[in-house]
Formats: sequence, C-alpha cells, structure tokens
Amino acid sequence: MPGADPHVVIQQLPTVLGPLELALPEGAALSADPGAVDGAAWYWVPQPGVAVLTVVDGDASLLTPTTLLDLERSLSDTTVEEVRDEPGQSDGERHLEFLSLPRAVRTFTTTVDGHQHPVRDTQLQGQQARFRFWQRGDHVVRLGFRLERAAEAEWRARLDQILDLARLP
Repeated sequence: MPGADPHVVIQQLPTVLGPLELALPEGAALSADPGAVDGAAWYWVPQPGVAVLTVVDGDASLLTPTTLLDLERSLSDTTVEEVRDEPGQSDGERHLEFLSLPRAVRTFTTTVDGHQHPVRDTQLQGQQARFRFWQRGDHVVRLGFRLERAAEAEWRARLDQILDLARLP
C-alpha cells in the first residue's frame, strides 16, 4: 500500500476473508451500512448523487458478478452493457465493469385535437460501475463503486485507484 502519499489514508475493514486494506483519500472513511447485518456492508459517498463506494461481504451464492448483473438487468427501464468480466490476479478474484443506462425518455406534445406527437427522445447519462470480487469457499468480499457517467473524470480516477490498490490477504 502506498504510505508515502500524504493525501491517502489506509483504512482496514474486517471481512469474512480477513482485513481488507483500502487507500482512501484523506478525510474519507467508510461507514457501516445501517440496513445490513453488523459488519457485512460499508459505504462512502464522496459526492452525494454522483458517486458511492461500497464493500459487502457474505454468502458467495448471493454476491457473484452474475447475480449483480442479473439484479441490474431486472431493473425496469434500464439497459446494462457489460464492459469487463474477467479473473483478477489472485485465486478467486474477479473484476466486473458495466454501464447501467436508462432507456431513452420520449417527450410528447399534445395538439389542440388531443393527439400526442413525439417531440424528442432524450438519452439519460446513466452510471458506470466497477467491482472487484474475492471468493474463498462459500464467502465473498465485493468492493466497488457506482458513478454517474456525467461525473468529472477526476472522480473516476480516484475510485479506480481505490479499487486498484485494495488488498485482501
């Protein structure tokens, strides 16, 4: 882990697979998810409405790349484009990246006689998502982020760095 960068703070989270080390920006800290079982989920929202970083650990059958993509695809009015799903560097590690795009929104105008006519289709920006999964036996740790596609490139670079530098012994 980079210790020389004065703007990075190392935070360790206890997980079912051991301590997960994260290099977070100074002042950032993951908080326990109040809606999850104690110690099973954490999050950090660096910019509300734009980005969220999450860590979840638990049962492998519920936390696979396939189940995450299936859940995303089950959302109404959403199209999912898989960008990457490949093994990581260590045994049981996978990388998943996808785009979650809302379907186009059609705007209508109503004429005097009550008929509706399309004015334009608007494609919303959607989100980009990237996750790392570590699986050992029946347990998984999932680290990832969701980021609005319209977000500044700096946010993507920061979140990518957190995922790239994460270590799980």
